[in-house]
Amino acid sequence: MANYEVADGVSLPRCLMYSHYKQHCREHKLEPVNAASFGKIIRSIFINLKTRRLGTRGNSKYHYYGIRIKNDSILNSYGEEFSHPNRSKQISIQPNQPETVSCTENYENHIKFIGVPPKVFPKFQPLKIPEGFDLPEAITVEDVEHFSSSYLNHCVGIVYAVGLLNFPEVEGLWQSFWQGVGLTSKAYKNKLCKEYRKREDSSQDEQEDIAGSEDKHVPKEVLHPMCEFEWVQEWVKVIDYSVYQMLIDIVMPDVLHPIPGSLTQMIRNFAKNMETVMLHALSGLPVKFLQAKCVAANAFAQTLRRYTSLNHLAQAARAVLQNSHQISQMLADLNRVDFTNVQEQASWVCGCSDAAVAELEKSFKGALEQQQGLEGWAAWLKNVVDQRLAPFTNKPEFPQHAKYFLLNWSFYCSMVIRDLTLRSAASFGSFHLIRLLYDEYMYYLVEQRVAKFRNTDPVVVMGECITLHQTMIKKCEEASKQVFSEHTQPMEPSSLSTPGNTSSLYDPNDQGDDDDSFDSEDDDSHQLTSLDTVVSGKTIPYLNKDSKTYSKTAPRAGSHEHVQVKVEPRDHSNSAFNFDETEEEHTAKRPCVSNSMDEATTRLIMSRVTGHAVPVT
Repeated sequence: MANYEVADGVSLPRCLMYSHYKQHCREHKLEPVNAASFGKIIRSIFINLKTRRLGTRGNSKYHYYGIRIKNDSILNSYGEEFSHPNRSKQISIQPNQPETVSCTENYENHIKFIGVPPKVFPKFQPLKIPEGFDLPEAITVEDVEHFSSSYLNHCVGIVYAVGLLNFPEVEGLWQSFWQGVGLTSKAYKNKLCKEYRKREDSSQDEQEDIAGSEDKHVPKEVLHPMCEFEWVQEWVKVIDYSVYQMLIDIVMPDVLHPIPGSLTQMIRNFAKNMETVMLHALSGLPVKFLQAKCVAANAFAQTLRRYTSLNHLAQAARAVLQNSHQISQMLADLNRVDFTNVQEQASWVCGCSDAAVAELEKSFKGALEQQQGLEGWAAWLKNVVDQRLAPFTNKPEFPQHAKYFLLNWSFYCSMVIRDLTLRSAASFGSFHLIRLLYDEYMYYLVEQRVAKFRNTDPVVVMGECITLHQTMIKKCEEASKQVFSEHTQPMEPSSLSTPGNTSSLYDPNDQGDDDDSFDSEDDDSHQLTSLDTVVSGKTIPYLNKDSKTYSKTAPRAGSHEHVQVKVEPRDHSNSAFNFDETEEEHTAKRPCVSNSMDEATTRLIMSRVTGHAVPVT
């Protein structure tokens, strides 16, 4: 608000405004949000802002219409590089030669945002043979002890690898232990421990060797049969959950603290690819063992994705919560909500008392009036959770009541958002954003409270509700039948992952995909022609936006037939925006289908949608 003002008849390039914001973040040593989140913040502040596409043919860009830089703003003194924010990048980076970032640089760039491995690792319970269990002749008690100590060394090595943000080493550690490739687990652990101490330049004592550990691989003729035993599977699962929780505490020590987008993407890529790469490294092991490993890994990956999403929401909402004008508008809109009507409708479903709801309403409005920042709201939400769950703290039904609280919270929030929507509240966008954040953070808080009640790790709570998808079960069966080879690539990602994943746990050039990167602002080089075509009163919507072939199943005479339409990218050279043309007018004028579609194809589509033959004109 100090640099921009509303003005009719003027426009400002979106990329220029975002460049100003990034420069501000650099000057104040802040981590900027991505372009999409920044756009949402701008629209929440300047409510009636419009978007127009301006420029000459082939060079049109999106502009914010109705806003300008103030005459006395410091932004007017910025150099010409802000008119072309991508110029320096185009000069310094050659086409098809992406910059690569080493693991050392990753660690140095992100060290202040991550936690550290524990100086003293917890004393994991060693693997013990159940009473009355007779080992096969091929497996001795010494083999069981060797397996136990080697696996614990292997896990410590994984913690150090992630602590160094050296995600490719995790794949090497898996192959080392499960396939006997390369260094032994003990040697691998000592190598990574020394590297970590060297990077940290600390006097941390070297981790003591685990009792009974030998500097050799566990033979496959011992390893594979042991993994058939249920007590071995259960022990490995318990150790895995403990290690995964340590990894979460390292890469996401504070879910609300800003972290760079590059670190977020690294974490999400790691979570996205780890199951596929792990199954490749565990090829040939028993199916049930692989499924148990995948359940724990899936819980870990889902937790990482949730926490990074929560962190992303927190940074997007931070600016809104610090804007006094927007907070005042939210409070004015909230005071118009009929909470009596909300309570009357919600009480039938939730059964919450009128006094409890009235107290929460008063508390929320009070916090809004105080214009607390993100940290203040986090403390408020923690207090709400603790107050509502306090009566059940020492009762066995605590986890169930915690789940009921989450459901009731979500239902009441939905009712309030519905009321704001029907009233066309000016601050609806801001309410929607913070509602998403508060829901996610409430989930996080309840998960932590339930884990504390059960004296376990939060990732274990998540793992209890994991059921492997049928496709992943099939992948486990296929991996169990395969023979591992260092020269073969990991299996193609299953349908649980997005096609096109890289096979490595972390590719520094992998920018993620639709599932693992957050939405960005509109990019005119990636937009496709709209297929929202109205034919005889019926709409053909476009589907499957990741493909250039769009599908529609339309009823015809009681049957279902599949219609496919080929779509061409928008050709900006054929039409240019003039200054007074809105984006909606431009959308209405552009062609709806490919120019290559002939008249017969058009008649076929119309006939299948309407159910009647279309005569030749």
